[in-house]
Amino acid sequence: MFKRILKAALAMAMCTTTVFSTYVATPVQVAAESQAPIMEVLQNETATVDNGTGAFVGTTEQANAMKALDNFSMNAKIKVTGTSTVQTVFFVGNGNKNPNYVSVWLNKNNTVGVEAFNDAGQKQYGVSGTSTVAFNDGAEHNFTFTFTKGGKFVVYVDGLKGYEVAVSPAFTNGHFVDDAAMYVGLGKGNRPNGGNNYPFTGTIRDVEVYDRALNENEVKAYAGFAKLVYEKGFFAGEYDLPGEDLAKVSSLTKGEIVVRFAKDYYADEVILADVDSPVIDVAIFATENKVGLRFGPQEYSVNANIENDKWNLLTVSCAEDGSVKMRLNDTEFAADAFTGWSLPGFLSALQATSITTGNGDNRIESVRVYSAPLTDDEYETIFYEYGDPRDTTGKTGYLTEPIDLFYPGYDGSPAYRIPSLFTTMDGTVIGAIDQRNNGTPDNGNRSYCPEN
Repeated sequence: MFKRILKAALAMAMCTTTVFSTYVATPVQVAAESQAPIMEVLQNETATVDNGTGAFVGTTEQANAMKALDNFSMNAKIKVTGTSTVQTVFFVGNGNKNPNYVSVWLNKNNTVGVEAFNDAGQKQYGVSGTSTVAFNDGAEHNFTFTFTKGGKFVVYVDGLKGYEVAVSPAFTNGHFVDDAAMYVGLGKGNRPNGGNNYPFTGTIRDVEVYDRALNENEVKAYAGFAKLVYEKGFFAGEYDLPGEDLAKVSSLTKGEIVVRFAKDYYADEVILADVDSPVIDVAIFATENKVGLRFGPQEYSVNANIENDKWNLLTVSCAEDGSVKMRLNDTEFAADAFTGWSLPGFLSALQATSITTGNGDNRIESVRVYSAPLTDDEYETIFYEYGDPRDTTGKTGYLTEPIDLFYPGYDGSPAYRIPSLFTTMDGTVIGAIDQRNNGTPDNGNRSYCPEN
C-alpha cells in the first residue's frame, strides 16, 4: 500500500509540471546552503541596547560569512523600547565606505524594512511596511526575518506572518568588493564618514543567522509553537507509517493529531490512527454525521456538522497530564465530555509495530502529528492555512508550486511533449510523456518515459 501511494504522489506531482521547452528553464548550479546557522550569538544572554550603546558587534570572520548571501534568515528575540523612526537590528557593511551596507530595521510603530547599497553607493533595494502582527507593546517578541533572492522579504512575529513583499536581487551577494572591510552588528550599523548608524533601543537575544530562507515550520518552532513531527499529504484509503515515522510518532508523551478531511456520501467510517495494543481511534462516522474518539475501553462520539464534499479540520490533543481535547473546525467539544478520560503517555502508550491512517472512501487532505497540544493561535493559523475549510467545496486538494520534472537536457533529451495521466482500477496513478530525442517535431526518434 505504501509503495502504491508513494507512486501516486510522485505521479500527481508530475501533473503540475510544465513540460514544453519554451516554458521550462534549464536548472543552474548554486552553492549549497547550510541547514545549521552560519552565526549563532547571544545565546542565553541578552544585549541591552540604549541608542546603540551595548550593541553586539561580530568578529571579522562572522562579518565575512555574510558577504555573499543570496538568501538570508535571522531569528531573534527582540523587545523594542526606543522611539526612533529607523532602528537597526541587523547590519552588515563595508566599514570603510558609506553607503555600502545591508540593513534590517524596525521601529515601535510596527514598521519593518530592509535596504541595501552596493560598493558604488547605488541602492540595490529598499522595502518597508507595517506588520499586521503588532510588537509595539513593550514586550519581548520572537522575530524571524527571511529574504529569498528573486522571491520575498518576509517578517514573522511570534511565528505569525506580519509582512511580506517581493524582492529581486540577492541579499548581500554582489554588493561588496572582495577586499571590503566587513562589519556585522546587532543593534547599530557602522556607516563611516558621519553616516547615521540608525541605533536601536531595547533588548536582543538568542540570535540565529542562516544562509537560506527558513520555512514556516522552522519559524513556528523558533517561536515556541508545537513542533510538526509527522505529516502525510493527500491520499484516500489506507496508509501504513514506515518505521522511521512510526518511531517519531510513537515516542510522543503529549501532542496533537490534526486531520483535514472531506466526507463523501458513501463512506461509513475513517480510522485515522489505529493499533492493537491499546486501540486509539480518531474516527469520522460519515453516515451518522458524528466524530468520535476511542482509547482502549474509553469511547466518545458526538453529533457534528460535517457537510458533504467540503473540507473539515478535526483535532485531538493530549496534554502532559493525559487530559484530552477534541475540536472540529471552529467547535471545541465540551470539556466535561472527557471528564475522567486519560491518554497516559499519549502515542507512546501504543507500543505499536504499525499505525494505519485511513480506512474507507473519505478523502484525507493531510494527517499531521505535533509534539505538543496546539495553542488557540496555532490552531487558528492551521485552520485558515488554506482558507476556511468549509469554503472549499468540491476541491480534492490544493495547487502546489510547479515542479520541473522534465526539461530540455534532462536525460540527454532536447525536448519533452504530450504529458498524460490516468488512474488504474486499484488506484495507482500513472503518468507518461514523450521523450523527443531529436527535438520538438512529431516525427523522429521518440521514447516513452513513464512515472508511476
